[in-house]
Formats: sequence, structure tokens, C-alpha cells
Amino acid sequence: MAPVSGSHDPQQAFDAAVRHYQAGQLAEAEAACRRNLAMAPNHVRTLHLLGVIAGRRGHPQAAIDLIGRAISLSQQQPVAELHVSIALAHHALGQRDLAIDHFRQVTVLMPNNPEAHFNLGVLLKEGNRPDEALTCFQRTVALKPDHLGANTGLGQVLMTLGRAEEALAHFQSMLQHQPNIAEVHGSLGNALQSLGRLDEAAAAYRRAIA
Repeated sequence: MAPVSGSHDPQQAFDAAVRHYQAGQLAEAEAACRRNLAMAPNHVRTLHLLGVIAGRRGHPQAAIDLIGRAISLSQQQPVAELHVSIALAHHALGQRDLAIDHFRQVTVLMPNNPEAHFNLGVLLKEGNRPDEALTCFQRTVALKPDHLGANTGLGQVLMTLGRAEEALAHFQSMLQHQPNIAEVHGSLGNALQSLGRLDEAAAAYRRAIA
């Protein structure tokens, strides 16, 4: 049966909010989301978008509240994107452990997504959990061998773990494929310095500066 004239369509209202958001019109997008939620308070995608807007406007706690509600409403079909958004909001508030929990959930929902493992690895590295970070970076590289961030992080974590020889070999291998990345030359210099190969380290640092 055709919808009754004047009836509210949450999906159409959400699509209108998305168009405002994509155009950079955050105030208009927020207003559209709130109008939609007034008629359909449990519309998960609208709650999520409103939470994302709150985060972008510098209100991470509001983002957490909104996206957390969306997650609670979507338990039967958990959406990885929701966990990414709420993790970023927790991270903005300095709540790293909560951010890690949500990024870990993303890796469960998207086990073959390299960025999911990389993002988790970055937070674990920041949180001084190098063994776990190493596993995440290794998984990322297995899924996407040319991932610069994960390869660099992997070598840096090996250094943190005192495995300088392995880190050195890793950075040397990276430079065979990406010879013009300053950060890699700098990391190579750090590995060489830790092994007492000071002349080679100095040469690596000069290449990084160049």
C-alpha cells in the first residue's frame, strides 16, 4: 500500500541530513537529524550521524552518548562504522582503553580490513602495549603489504621490544620498495644507532634530512 500523504519517511529524512553533511553544512545537517529523531527516535543511522556531527563540532561526550545509543539499538546487527566513530570520540576525551575496546570490536566485525587492525595497533602502541601492537601491525601488513604506516609502526615496535636486528632488517626491506620516505630513513638510523653502528646511523639521518 502506498504511504499516506504527509507521513514521515525516516530514510528520506536521513538522506536529506546526509546531503547537508556532505556539503559541509553541519548546522543544517544537525537540524535535519533532530527533526528526524523527533519522529523516529530510534533511527540508528540518524543517531550515528548526529553523533559524528557532535564530534566534529567539538562535543565528544555528546557523540559518545548518541553513538552509544545507536550501538545499543543495533546489537542484533552490529555495525563496524559505529564502533569506529565512538572509538574516535573516546580517544578525543583521552579514554584510550575504551577506544581500544571499540577498535578491537571493529577487527572482529571486519577481520580482513587492514585499516581496522592498523587503527587498533596505533592505539595499542600509544598505550605502551607493544606486543599487542606488533600483532596488529603484522596483521595489517599481511593484508596490505605496502601499508606505510603499519610497516613503519611494526619496525618501531620491534625497536621498543629490544629487537633491533629485526627492526633493522625490516626497515632495510622497506627502503627497497619505498626508498624516498624520510621517516623510514630516520627509523633506520635509530635502529643502526641502537646497534652501535654510528657512522651508518649518521648516513641514514642525513638521507632522512635530505
